[in-house]
Amino acid sequence: MFISAIIYKLPQFILYDTSPNIINSILALIISSGIFLIIAIISKGGIGGGDIKLIGVLGFILGIKFTLLNIFLSFILGAIISIFLLLFKIKGKKDPIPFGPFICIAFMIVTLWGEEIIGWYIQTFIL
Repeated sequence: MFISAIIYKLPQFILYDTSPNIINSILALIISSGIFLIIAIISKGGIGGGDIKLIGVLGFILGIKFTLLNIFLSFILGAIISIFLLLFKIKGKKDPIPFGPFICIAFMIVTLWGEEIIGWYIQTFIL
């Protein structure tokens, strides 16, 4: 995925003359992976290495602003679905619930409506 992300950013720079914002992408990769690495260390394996790599690559694609939104939405989605699974006894308290799908769903939401969500948030809670 990381190689695909680099290949994706190259034509944007060449064909559309848009800045690849490589510093922003690298910082997002480091920050997002770092956050998930800290969570993995503190939770003693609650988040796996695959989740750390996934959020890092998606952070590289999205940039810092949208990566933080992606992380936030993935935790919200994970909490809502996990509560639903526990309430209906589909999963037990000790059963693992994979986090990767929530990261991917949040990525799709951020890709499609990230600007609108951030704009709504700023208008509603900050201004």
